[in-house]
Amino acid sequence: MITSGFIKLKHNNNKYIFDYDNVSIIRIDDKVEKFLNLMQKYEWEELENKSSMYMTKQEYRKLIESMKSMGFLREAEFEGKQHYDSSNKISSITLMLIQGCNLACKYCFGDEGRYNHTGFMDSDTAKQSIDFLIENTNSDKLNIIFFGGEPLLRFDLIKEIVNYCKIKESTNKLKFHFSMTTNGTLLNKEVNEFIIENKINTMISIDGDLNDNSDRVYQNGNQAYNDIIENTLYLRNKGLLSARATITPRNLDMVRVFEHLNTLNFKNIPISAADNSLGTLEYKRYIDENINLINQFKDYIKNGEIDKAKKVKILFRALKQIHFSKKQNYPCGAAFNSVAIDIDGNIYPCHRFVSYDHYNIGNVYSNCMQTSNFIKKIFNDNSKLTECSSCFAKHFCRCGCPYENYENTGILNRPSSRQCYLNKVIFMKLLYLYIDLSDSEIEALFE
Repeated sequence: MITSGFIKLKHNNNKYIFDYDNVSIIRIDDKVEKFLNLMQKYEWEELENKSSMYMTKQEYRKLIESMKSMGFLREAEFEGKQHYDSSNKISSITLMLIQGCNLACKYCFGDEGRYNHTGFMDSDTAKQSIDFLIENTNSDKLNIIFFGGEPLLRFDLIKEIVNYCKIKESTNKLKFHFSMTTNGTLLNKEVNEFIIENKINTMISIDGDLNDNSDRVYQNGNQAYNDIIENTLYLRNKGLLSARATITPRNLDMVRVFEHLNTLNFKNIPISAADNSLGTLEYKRYIDENINLINQFKDYIKNGEIDKAKKVKILFRALKQIHFSKKQNYPCGAAFNSVAIDIDGNIYPCHRFVSYDHYNIGNVYSNCMQTSNFIKKIFNDNSKLTECSSCFAKHFCRCGCPYENYENTGILNRPSSRQCYLNKVIFMKLLYLYIDLSDSEIEALFE
């Protein structure tokens, strides 16, 4: 018999444990706290006798059964090997419609959208990619993500793909959902109408106000911000656009960035850093700014601004995970239920690995894809088992983004030490935020 991993929390004279194996917060009394202290000192055979000084045998057995029913006590198991399923099928593809862009963002991880290989996807490859998805899924709900570079440089191909998917829907009893990440500079009346008609979930890359976006420039060096604001107005006013902000040394004030984008009526506002752009001192401030954002997030909730709080996507998602005790063992969908397909039909775990030849896992023309080795590295690498399995934030961090891990440490499931520290800071703050919520606030957030 073993216990779940746990940490102790104390708030307003109340005591809690956070069972991080089951993502569960449990309020405890003094007796349970003493029992937990004994558990950390003695073997199971000694526990009943040691606990007899402050609880009866009946109370002891009742406590043990209660802890078993909550999953806090369980038979010994080796946790690192239990989640991998090699039979998993994909349900989503990211199409790199063009490896090129009309912007030249200075922090772009994709070499200004080229991914070291300039070109565009042709119609045959796009259709072959759709056929490949249909043949390699066990789901009737499929997702197509239009990506680049700047995907709207291939608006003609987007229209062709959507029409092709509609034909496939009628003959295969499928339902396709579409999404797109764009810089917003090419939105116009025709594109807007097409997005609305086909319910394309669209996200704009924008980093805050004019000064924040000084890294987002056209190929000729001219500022793109004013064009983005003008061209996105129609869809923003309809509440149909999300905004993704990238944090760099120019816009570390995350609360200010969020507040500005919220005034522009974006429906969701995920925020994350261009990690390689932040030096040591800048990263320290970035940690502080994350704390400021969490405090502001809490203020939104306490002030009844629930819809606004939900727009702070990464924090609301984590809070929701705590509330519903949701275990998440895999960092993302990369190679697990989604893949990226480049302009030549080559398949990669996700768009960020495009052009990394050693992570080319297949090609749509050969109808061949090998995802198991990539996934096994995520699940079974010894570094995950030894460094992450006993971490209280493991289901929040999920060992981090595989691409960022690879870039920072050379290992897919080993985050950098500073990213690891940041994740622990964020999640600990959110645990205390959650136990401070009133019943009415919890109901407003999650019911």
